[in-house]
Amino acid sequence: MFKATLLSVVAVFLVGAAYTQEIVNRSIKTGAPGPPKTFNLTLKFDSTINPKRVWYHYDNGRGPGVDDTVGAGKTAIIKGEYYSPLASVTISYMDTTHTIYGNDFFIGEKPASITLHFKPITGHNDKNIWLLGYTSIKNAILIFDTLDNKGWGRIIKMREKYSKDVATPLYDFTQRNPNFNKNDSLRTIFNNYYKAYIRRDMSYLKQYPDDYYSFWFFINQSSQLNSFLAKDK
Repeated sequence: MFKATLLSVVAVFLVGAAYTQEIVNRSIKTGAPGPPKTFNLTLKFDSTINPKRVWYHYDNGRGPGVDDTVGAGKTAIIKGEYYSPLASVTISYMDTTHTIYGNDFFIGEKPASITLHFKPITGHNDKNIWLLGYTSIKNAILIFDTLDNKGWGRIIKMREKYSKDVATPLYDFTQRNPNFNKNDSLRTIFNNYYKAYIRRDMSYLKQYPDDYYSFWFFINQSSQLNSFLAKDK
């Protein structure tokens, strides 16, 4: 639920600097889909990862996303076509306690590779901050990293500035009322808090209407709880 707020706990690793600057720092324009591009992502799993518990999801920018498992090998190759400026790939892992870890990456046309590493995070009640780590990365952009993705860095600064107004009240409410969705009155209160949270994000995103990341963030973060607001005019 609060993935976008709490993902700043991601460990920072060095990424191919030239590729990152080329993709992230340029202005990425949205528009009608052109001819499809292709991506090729090699996933490698170190000794901490059981490949049978790994699956992935990617969006091609045109139709429904693709979901699949990676098999049992220590290396897996994911290939696909995409129509958006970049393909977004989510890698997920379920540990032996059935806790799900994950991480999100932008992939372009250059062959990419990521070596995944699993380290359980203990002592925290919010499982949404439990991220799947990695030890090496090439030609891939970690979406929720303030250094790798300048757009996410700007959003973090904006949210920190207004945290007392919208983020803190929303977070405190859900902590006090974990089963709010089972009560109509509490759900109404949550919706009001959440709409204020969304409006703050949207006021920021409108400043960058031609940036692809603004569109991606709206689809994947601002609208992620649309089921709660489905009946809200």
